[in-house]
Amino acid sequence: RAVTPQINGTYTTTAEYIYSTDDAIHTSLTYDSNANKTVVFYHDGGNSNRGTANVLNLASDNTITGGSDVVFSTLDTRDIDSVFDPDSNKIIVVYHVDNSGTNDVRCRVATVDPSDNSVSFGTEVTIKSNAKSPSVTYDTANNKVVVAYVDGGDAEKGKAVVGTVSGTDISFGTPVQFEADTTDEIRTVFSTDQSKVVIAYQNETDSNNIDMIAGTVSGTSISFGSVISATTTDDTE
Repeated sequence: RAVTPQINGTYTTTAEYIYSTDDAIHTSLTYDSNANKTVVFYHDGGNSNRGTANVLNLASDNTITGGSDVVFSTLDTRDIDSVFDPDSNKIIVVYHVDNSGTNDVRCRVATVDPSDNSVSFGTEVTIKSNAKSPSVTYDTANNKVVVAYVDGGDAEKGKAVVGTVSGTDISFGTPVQFEADTTDEIRTVFSTDQSKVVIAYQNETDSNNIDMIAGTVSGTSISFGSVISATTTDDTE
């Protein structure tokens, strides 16, 4: 629902825009500052759980309209995350798919066409088979994408990989481990002040603590500092 802040601290709302009437979950929103459009990515339960995208347009009166749905993943798509790359003017979307019982972390580069509220996608890349819980951020200091995920093929350890966008495609370097314990619920962000990637995650081995670690990108790799425990909790959800 769109909101407009007022001087007195209250808010006014416009009519709710429904972009899906089906079981739409695992939603991610990213704003494309080049096209001046917001793209919503989601798991479409009404269309065989496929990964779907829709370009939203916010008018001056705060009403929202959308374009046509575009499927970017034909498999059961979950844990969707996305980020805008201001250097290539592309959106990078990462997601977890159930590929006939094998959980893959995959990625695609999206291009928004503001003239008709459409979005198109480059070639799908599998970052890691038997993986889950991906999160993506963009390092504006090094012009690189960083994806963190849980490596189910290696005792659920936390790993990260650096990606490079070229046109409508993306390629990745060698994965780097940032947590040896059982990891889940990963979130990433880039600190422009320190030029660091910060990863927060649930450490299931250590009483489900929320741990954090900072990483520095160099070329197509990333190195990490020491882990700190942000809090102790039983569940991140």
